[in-house]
Amino acid sequence: MSDKISVIIPIYNGEKYLVRCLDSLKNQTWQNMEFLLIDDGSKDGSAAICKQYATDDSRFQYQYKKNGGVSSARNLGLKLATGDYIGFCDCDDRMDDNYYYLLLTAAHMNGADIAISGMSVERENEVKSISQEGLCSVLSREEALTEMALGKISVSSCNKLYSAKCIETIRFREDIHVGEDGLFCTEVLMKTNVAVFCNDVVYHYIANDDSVMHTVFHPKMWDVITANTVALEVMNAMPTSVTNAQRTNLVRAVCYLLEKACTDHMLDKARYKSCVKILREQNTKPIINQLTVGGKCRFYIFKSGRFSLQLYCWICPMLYRIYRSHNR
Repeated sequence: MSDKISVIIPIYNGEKYLVRCLDSLKNQTWQNMEFLLIDDGSKDGSAAICKQYATDDSRFQYQYKKNGGVSSARNLGLKLATGDYIGFCDCDDRMDDNYYYLLLTAAHMNGADIAISGMSVERENEVKSISQEGLCSVLSREEALTEMALGKISVSSCNKLYSAKCIETIRFREDIHVGEDGLFCTEVLMKTNVAVFCNDVVYHYIANDDSVMHTVFHPKMWDVITANTVALEVMNAMPTSVTNAQRTNLVRAVCYLLEKACTDHMLDKARYKSCVKILREQNTKPIINQLTVGGKCRFYIFKSGRFSLQLYCWICPMLYRIYRSHNR
């Protein structure tokens, strides 16, 4: 097993965590690697850090580009990559030392085009793991698409190792700013026959409170609906069970966005109507039954009327504050 792995790291003003990330790459037990450091127009000290690593270790390659967003940086990395396998890493995340060896070995042992690891989502006072029971699961294309749509596998592009032949002409949508990872993974999975999921939590996603998804509602968040709708179109020829799972994912996304926009007082009448239209189009038992109890409640409340949505968004935070005060 002598495959070369190309890891693409988009970087924008990442100096705070960059050394930790690059050290976790440098320390990988699998040695035949190239690390493509794509500087997306950083204005802090990221460039100096990257250049130092490139000087000290020939596997690190630094490339500057004008700021265009994470998707454009990843796409440039895909253009430059020469590896047999492709991986992605965000510049504020970190990996265990055996991360790429584990995924590459799993891919070879199971004849898989994509190897997926468990991952943790880490905030200052909280660590949440996204994984499954069992040591290793071999999944068909249909099973992998279904489990990703239902949230059993993360939609992140970063906790995965891809055979380069499966990506070829697939690129990240640069006009979609949130949700582009899930769409990319869907398109790649459509090109594969077998995926393997390793339960080991070896990729650590660091939740950055400054990012779009962790601040007050931002209009770019509506791109999640576009991403999920396009993903549904991409898997149109899949069995109904697969497309129903993706429709469930679309319902979850719409409900999340409605709640977030309403809570932050950024939901206009036209957008509410378009979201309710989507919810009503997905109102079938095979789709709704896959939601959690809370998800079903939000679905029925949100599509019943804007007043119901507003009432929900007013009451729930109040109840949560009461609950927190009683449990201190």
